[in-house]
Amino acid sequence: MNHQNLTIGVVGLGYVGLPLLISFAKHYKMVGFDISKRKIQNLLSGHDDTNEVGNDAIKNTKAS
Repeated sequence: MNHQNLTIGVVGLGYVGLPLLISFAKHYKMVGFDISKRKIQNLLSGHDDTNEVGNDAIKNTKAS
């Protein structure tokens, strides 16, 4: 399997899903999903409302 073309999805971007997404995004293309529109807007603005990974990690991560 060619891992370079792998895309991983994380459902739920709370205190477990968000750090997982940030960690995996260092090596894989990532897609994140959460039902909270407020949470998505905060993440798109670079704000970590879980205080698990920090705003800099959010701003420096490329995920959709």
